[in-house]
Amino acid sequence: MANAVAAFTTLKELCCRGLALPQFAPALLEALHDWVPSARNLLDVTDEQGRLLTYFFEGPVDLDVARLYFEEFHNRREVETMPAFESLRSTPAGVRSAGALSQRGFYESALYREIWRPQGLHSRIEGVVRDGHNRLLGSLVLYRSSGDPTFGPDDEARLAQALPWVAHGLQLAQHCRDLVPMRPAREAPHTALLELGGQLLFSTAGFAGALVSALHGLNARSVRQPWQVIVKQALERLQPQGQWSWSDAPQRVDLETSAGHWRLEGRALAGAGGARAESSTEVLLLSLRRLEPQEWGLVRVLREWALTPGQIRVAQGLYGGLRHKELARLLGVSPSTVVDHVRKLYRSMEVNSVGALCERIDQRWMLTDT
Repeated sequence: MANAVAAFTTLKELCCRGLALPQFAPALLEALHDWVPSARNLLDVTDEQGRLLTYFFEGPVDLDVARLYFEEFHNRREVETMPAFESLRSTPAGVRSAGALSQRGFYESALYREIWRPQGLHSRIEGVVRDGHNRLLGSLVLYRSSGDPTFGPDDEARLAQALPWVAHGLQLAQHCRDLVPMRPAREAPHTALLELGGQLLFSTAGFAGALVSALHGLNARSVRQPWQVIVKQALERLQPQGQWSWSDAPQRVDLETSAGHWRLEGRALAGAGGARAESSTEVLLLSLRRLEPQEWGLVRVLREWALTPGQIRVAQGLYGGLRHKELARLLGVSPSTVVDHVRKLYRSMEVNSVGALCERIDQRWMLTDT
């Protein structure tokens, strides 16, 4: 029960931070895993008429599957087995049960075979998100894989409890333009090898989808762009002059779209012929890494010690350089309460000073921009 309380507290605090949408959405999808266990989460952001503006999907995005969905299924063939996406326009706020799709016809449908199964998706629950004036904001979809238990009434109740807070976070995001400090997220970067002309030689899974996300966000128009155009746009952002040399330092650019914040790096590598050989060729090594708010990464690391919400707030303050009296004033508690939190923090993290606490966090977090 204590873990559930901490998970929901973290979720609520995240929704009250006032983060911009590219910062808020990925952190929200991650935080939901601790509240309602799932394999992958999706956030669709719409206008009030239910038209999709952008979406955030955890894990690698298969660009071919995304294109197929928008070309054949979005508001079209999906109606064979489930409500069309545009039906959100008239759907009240609340949870769409997993039971509606748990039938043989759905698992034999083209939507399941061609869209769901290639991405490892098997069952879902969906929360329709509306604000206090009943204006549609989007939908939140939680997926489980074929080996996972089906979503049940308890999962649906938990998702329903989270929806008003999600709506609050989305409303704040609509008006937030201030950027917060960003750092590389914990997942491994996407990488690719290209010929100088842009022909793909190798890439990790999901690289193409991540590159589209970093350049334009994910939407019906962006996923339809030809690969050659996508690569050309990426290379122009990295090296506007188009002059690549194997001896140059890596080129780096930070990108911000509706789908998040990213860091794209590229450098030319000498081919097998050697740096001075006339027959040598050059290839480009691209690396693409998602960035996340530093504050959210810090909360995630602190939760690994199973700390209480109050202890996490105090640890954040100590890590940020605040003194005990400043923390008491900021948190609205007595100095003795802060001292008690600090004592328990030291015990849980097996340290005996603020310096050691910060060092322990850095070791766990592996703070680096590289």
